[in-house]
Amino acid sequence: MANVKLKVVKKNWHDIDAPSFFGNYKVGKTYLENPSTAVGRKLKVSYANVSGDPQKQNVILKLKITGVKDNNLKTELLGLELQAASVKRFVRKGKTKIEDSFLSTTKDGKKIRVKPLLVTRFKASGGVSNSLIKKVKEFLLKELPTRTLEETVKELLTRQFQKNISNALKSTYPVSISELRSIQIIESETVSKKTEETKPEPANEEVPVAEA
Repeated sequence: MANVKLKVVKKNWHDIDAPSFFGNYKVGKTYLENPSTAVGRKLKVSYANVSGDPQKQNVILKLKITGVKDNNLKTELLGLELQAASVKRFVRKGKTKIEDSFLSTTKDGKKIRVKPLLVTRFKASGGVSNSLIKKVKEFLLKELPTRTLEETVKELLTRQFQKNISNALKSTYPVSISELRSIQIIESETVSKKTEETKPEPANEEVPVAEA
């Protein structure tokens, strides 16, 4: 009987770096034979892991692995979203939740989907709700094209952008919550279906990754 040689596959841990404007903070690690096989994968990371502030755990960053440098996986920002549980806590009795979803562009020409979320201080009529939707859409379609996605996300994380939304709506109706529930780049349709839908092996999972 012929001897069968077993191929030994050597895997190593590879750090996953946050985008450069977050200071290349280590957001996790993954166990791979070849780190280049992770390029194109997507993951979600709590902003608390990047900022070191546990109060920011309701903010989720969407990242995409774009390359390998010094055996570390580099990422780019795809978007930001609020955890569903935190959105539910915004709404209280006697208030009205208002949501919308539409497309816009960034200063550097990227197409994005934006989902604003408003909560009024008092119960609002249908007419008032429609006026607020129209007003916030006009504001966002004017402001978002003047910023890159990174610039908008920075303002969201410091809550400056939310303050700007509130100020724009002040004359329409009192609003207690003004957020972007989600903002995300709409990627090219040429991205392969396999990259988007195929589940990787456990060692290569998109999420969760081992925290740094």
